[in-house]
Amino acid sequence: MVRYYLRNTKVRIFILLTLIMLLFLIFTSAFFSIFTVAAFSSSSDKFLDIPEYSFTKDMILEKSGEKYLDWYFPIADGFEYNYVDTFGAARDFGGVRTHLGIDIMCDEGIPIVAIEGGEVIQIGWNYLGGWRIGINSNDGSRYWYYAHMRKVHPYVKTITKGSKIHSGQVIGYIGSSGYDYTIERNSMPENPNAVDGKFDPHLHLGLELENQGYINPYPLLMYLEKNKMPVKKVSGEYKEMGKSIKQRKISEVKTSKTTKLTSSPKK
Repeated sequence: MVRYYLRNTKVRIFILLTLIMLLFLIFTSAFFSIFTVAAFSSSSDKFLDIPEYSFTKDMILEKSGEKYLDWYFPIADGFEYNYVDTFGAARDFGGVRTHLGIDIMCDEGIPIVAIEGGEVIQIGWNYLGGWRIGINSNDGSRYWYYAHMRKVHPYVKTITKGSKIHSGQVIGYIGSSGYDYTIERNSMPENPNAVDGKFDPHLHLGLELENQGYINPYPLLMYLEKNKMPVKKVSGEYKEMGKSIKQRKISEVKTSKTTKLTSSPKK
């Protein structure tokens, strides 16, 4: 029976075309994976040409005739960290859901700085994010979500709901809090029953755009690695050291209008 089908010309052509299609799919998948990694690693500023990231014009500060990058990487300068693109990955705590952010893995207690300035509109416990802070941009078009801060002293103590935050300001500390329904939502860290340690310490960073939902902040993070805020410890609290000594002139940024990259699915 098998030999009969193999002798049939139409069957042989079908098998050959199927094999060619499979090889083509394997090749193109590998090519685009390599291309994307190369694009971000060699010149991560290329994401600026993606229409979805047009809001990044707001991260430019002009002074003395020069344009500077006024947003900061969320981990303070001088600390080790690691992250990969897990936006859109499956999560199962609390039911099947999608990961709507990027996890930056680092040691507990490392200071977290605000990427962009704005107003604190959410602070306190969230059953998924643990001790978290939600900051609206000054124009209300972006919502930054910083989650899983440490169990004890998660936030800079002067920060409360309604606080005005500037870009590069220290707002809290890396931890592993969250994944617990028993703590009252939005309760503050005086609660001794806060749960942590269900996963490794890290910062979950989410970025939600007005009328668009959550988008993938991974390429933005890669870009902002060029601009980190140095900090110093004062009376048990980390504090930013003015504007970053590594603040980058936008005139040094080279973008490519030929690069086509897309973000992961939205919420």
